Amino acid sequence: MSDSFNSNDNGIKDIKFLEIKHLNGPNIWTYYPVLEAIVDIGELEDFPSDKIPGFYDRLLQWLPTLIEHRCSYEERGGFLRRVKEGTWPWPYS
Repeated sequence: MSDSFNSNDNGIKDIKFLEIKHLNGPNIWTYYPVLEAIVDIGELEDFPSDKIPGFYDRLLQWLPTLIEHRCSYEERGGFLRRVKEGTWPWPYS
């Protein structure tokens, strides 16, 4: 395992969306309608979030309401704090 992010020859790491479902609320995630995606992050699984250049900024730009997610630190912004400090993908399967 590497401690820094190295891209392949074309500089791109593949991420594959294996399945995307629309879930009407309430559902297992929330009371509101959501999209549920099963994602294969490939080689990126070997890198913590703080070693992927620009990941934190892009994630916050795409999903600004993540600031409300309180995980780990039980406070507003807790999830994003973990992403910025470096966290590994959750082994969801």
